[in-house]
Amino acid sequence: DDEHVRLELRLGRQPIEVWALSTPEPPHRYGLISGFRRLTVARSLGFPTIPAFLRHPESVADAMQAMVSENEQRSDLSPYERARILTAAVDEGIFTTLDEAIATLHPQANPTKRTRLRAMASVVEALGPCLRRPEALSQQLLLRIAAAVHQGFEPVLRAALTEHGDIAPEAQTRRIATILAEAEAEARAP
Repeated sequence: DDEHVRLELRLGRQPIEVWALSTPEPPHRYGLISGFRRLTVARSLGFPTIPAFLRHPESVADAMQAMVSENEQRSDLSPYERARILTAAVDEGIFTTLDEAIATLHPQANPTKRTRLRAMASVVEALGPCLRRPEALSQQLLLRIAAAVHQGFEPVLRAALTEHGDIAPEAQTRRIATILAEAEAEARAP
């Protein structure tokens, strides 16, 4: 139909970017640098192929840096998504430390932004699997949660987030609000 043709034309105008994996694991021969959403749409519509530019980054770290840069320009990554990319890059062994990942993937970040990224990454590491729709959390809320985790409130937060099974994101936020208030009060007057 006409809509299918229009989508096909749009996908062709903006090719995705890939690099050849040094150790491909069938069926995966390429790593994706940019175009995740376009690739997802193409797959959901049943396209067997999608136009792509083959790039030759010096390393996986360079490919990651290009991916993050492209995502920062094209889409509004949430604070949680930024932090999740950093922790995933360290977990996958692309970088040995979180600071190395931050320095490479966010080279223009000032010291304050680096500190915030580090703090939000601590939330991903501590509570990521417990959070429902974490990409909807504001930077301010993530930083409040990070401060509470740093103060030793992680077990209490984890219990509050998982106690009643799969609860809605809004209910999770309400549930941890009192814990965050307690952590903040304790920080002001230990």
